[in-house]
Amino acid sequence: MKTNLFNKIVLILFLIFLGVYFSGKNGYYESVLHNKKNLTEEQIMKFENDIANNIEVDLNEYIPKEDNNSNFVSNGAYNISQFLSNLLNDKCKDVWNLIKTLFIS
Repeated sequence: MKTNLFNKIVLILFLIFLGVYFSGKNGYYESVLHNKKNLTEEQIMKFENDIANNIEVDLNEYIPKEDNNSNFVSNGAYNISQFLSNLLNDKCKDVWNLIKTLFIS
């Protein structure tokens, strides 16, 4: 019974890891950053229009509010996926260098 529960927990953690890993690799976080950049450009244009029209300017109106939806689990899963990605990349490079040393030199 304990082994079955352990296997389920490991499977769930692995699926969470895969989700976070592939969302990171597919550019989800870069997409979010790009959207923030576009919003900032829109705020700059609004600011310039307000200055041109002699409207009273308050900088707090132009600074976008940060929505931070991350939590302990998502941050931890993302950090683990980054660690494993770096680990796998390093080990693959080591194996490739070993193969080159054995067969190419």
